[in-house]
Amino acid sequence: MNQTATPFTQQAVEQLLYREAQLLDRHQLEQWLSLYTDDATYWVPLEMGQVDPINTSSIIYDDRTLMEIRVKQYLHPRAHARVPQHRTCHQVSNVLLAPDTGGSNALEQHISSTLVVVEFRQERQRVWGATVEHRLRVTADGLRMFFSPVKETEKLRGDVLAEGKDLTLAAANQLLQKCRGELSEVLIEFADAGPRQLVINGMDASFNGRIARIFTDRTFNEV
Repeated sequence: MNQTATPFTQQAVEQLLYREAQLLDRHQLEQWLSLYTDDATYWVPLEMGQVDPINTSSIIYDDRTLMEIRVKQYLHPRAHARVPQHRTCHQVSNVLLAPDTGGSNALEQHISSTLVVVEFRQERQRVWGATVEHRLRVTADGLRMFFSPVKETEKLRGDVLAEGKDLTLAAANQLLQKCRGELSEVLIEFADAGPRQLVINGMDASFNGRIARIFTDRTFNEV
């Protein structure tokens, strides 16, 4: 009786992690995003041994949408805080496949590795080390990274800055001026579809339709 071949070979898993490191070092962030599934979550805990991102603050806890926004922020020409651009070297090692982590699901696999990142920017070198956990899934495009989002993700949202109902376009634009500075999420719905001219953070956020979800900060608006 032949054993069923697994896509999670040591070589295939290592090549995926090496590819991720290479894309990050080359600042090819849009290609880096393609290594993650649409339901992926990217989590960097704040504390050693942290068991969840809800009851304790995290350095990063992003769903796929927020991952895309971070990439667009980084690549935006007005992201002056990232000039000069840093240089990095990601070194991946100690890649281990956890046995039977996926249970009966042969299309998913839990792995762990260690990571050392060397960064050089503004004549200064810094070094970070980390233990990393990935969950991999077999997709039509090959192995991809994912992490099932926690149901309490909405608790990570901050306070509501402003809300309104039955507003004119002028009144809606005035209300939107309260969204300033750090990343904000705007949910807006009109009675009927059509072109809408909106301004948030002093930048155009126009769209054509009835409902829009807009992320905004100092550098750009993403509709």
